[in-house]
Amino acid sequence: QTTSPLLQANNQVSIASTSSSLSSKIDSALDDTLAPQSLNQTNKQQYSDQDPDAEQVDPSSGSLNWKKNLLHLSGRDGMDLNLGLMYTSNQSSPYIRYYNAKPAQVVASNYFVSRYNLGVGWSFQFPSVQIDLGKAAGIFYHDGHGGVYPVNGSSKAPSAPDMYSSLTGYPRKDMKFSDDFKGDQYTNGQEASRYYTTDDAGNRNYFGYNGNLIGQLDRYGNEIKYLYETKMIYDTQTRPILSKIIDTVGRTISFDYEDTLQTEQNFTGEKITITLHNPQGESIRKLYLTKSRYEMNLGYLLQKYAPVLRSVTDSAGDETTFNYDIQS
Repeated sequence: QTTSPLLQANNQVSIASTSSSLSSKIDSALDDTLAPQSLNQTNKQQYSDQDPDAEQVDPSSGSLNWKKNLLHLSGRDGMDLNLGLMYTSNQSSPYIRYYNAKPAQVVASNYFVSRYNLGVGWSFQFPSVQIDLGKAAGIFYHDGHGGVYPVNGSSKAPSAPDMYSSLTGYPRKDMKFSDDFKGDQYTNGQEASRYYTTDDAGNRNYFGYNGNLIGQLDRYGNEIKYLYETKMIYDTQTRPILSKIIDTVGRTISFDYEDTLQTEQNFTGEKITITLHNPQGESIRKLYLTKSRYEMNLGYLLQKYAPVLRSVTDSAGDETTFNYDIQS
């Protein structure tokens, strides 16, 4: 038997920022992780607002989705690059339950942190493919705006598969999800594609073997590349984390990560520095994302703290802060 994690079923988690005040009840950390379908809430209609600056509460589940665009770069032939943040309350548990252990074991793990390392519940507004190899094995497409869809036949989804998109529950006829078994559809120079989506205009998103977005191509051949480096995150696992984006005209966005989360003394935050460079390589803008932490209380865990995003600061010093109020 394990002790209960900090987030209980009756906890109230509120986020207060300079732009809005947000609140949402989150489900029990244990109950939320019974299966990927439960955590991703794929047994209901998906609500996916395409606006990069939005606040939305899912009327079916009460899950909060909050989004803010940090950076907009106009690209060639209209292929723009937006770097946006998103908070999704049903993805905010730092734990997951593994059934294949005897007895079943709760361990530190969070899908969004394994992708973006921003803090539990937080992601960039990029699509990704979640590959779950547990008892409820399946592949899930995250559209980057809050919608999550099981890939047809890859999981025991409760609704009928959509034969046009290959995504169960996907409501429109504007996109198709495909396998790239041979890995010959695309490479960004770092890795080859394993999955890709094609929209009705012929634009494609490509994903690597672990499901990270690795490249985007429009119908004219304009390209955005996403490159990664391996980092150890709070669950002590080494993951590929976003390190650089190269847009259609040669500008780059670089990501530099501190590694201080588990420091016992003099912890003042763990910073991510985001730097925009012009095509000549000169730094022209910086953003700073600072993570705070809270203590996990499952006694057998080697790692002690889980990350939460505390603030976003731009080059001019303008700051948005997020305050989390966890009550018993």
